[in-house]
Amino acid sequence: MRRQFNQDLVVSTPPKVRVAKSGRVYVCRKNLAFQKLLLSWIDKAGDQYCARDLAKRAAVKIKTAHKWVQGHQAGKYSLWPIATYFEPLIEKPRKELYKLLCNTLIEF
Repeated sequence: MRRQFNQDLVVSTPPKVRVAKSGRVYVCRKNLAFQKLLLSWIDKAGDQYCARDLAKRAAVKIKTAHKWVQGHQAGKYSLWPIATYFEPLIEKPRKELYKLLCNTLIEF
């Protein structure tokens, strides 16, 4: 024999459907000065530039190197490897290139 339950506990209307709100607000994290600097270096390097070699030197994925060229700023530990990669291609000392990279990040 089944036990009786209280009919007052049964809900007569269905619950309201909640719409999920996106918690993240899009913030543009592209640094145009960083992008212009890298693009100018790539133009000076000409055919010698390769995103694969840059990614290998900085110990990151190739997609990350492509994002840097698109304007996403690199982390502070990646700036020195970027400067060392472009040193022989542009024929400038890497300290000068590193300072230029740091200044673009400070301005952002």
